[in-house]
Amino acid sequence: MDPITLKAAPGRRVVDPKTRRVIPEDGITVSRTDVFWRRRLRMGDVVVAPARDAAKPAPAANVNAGRKE
Repeated sequence: MDPITLKAAPGRRVVDPKTRRVIPEDGITVSRTDVFWRRRLRMGDVVVAPARDAAKPAPAANVNAGRKE
């Protein structure tokens, strides 16, 4: 599965056909090949959102680790 994160377009409410609930504001991760979500994207009901994992910043490395003073 090649995942993609989608969220509702501004002013739209989109229901997930599997859960029958409105998709969350931060989006939903689905397969790029899912016909339902491809259709919603093509019709403008959803937009591509940044992936949830990519949105989290990586922790900063401690440059002083291992240094003795």
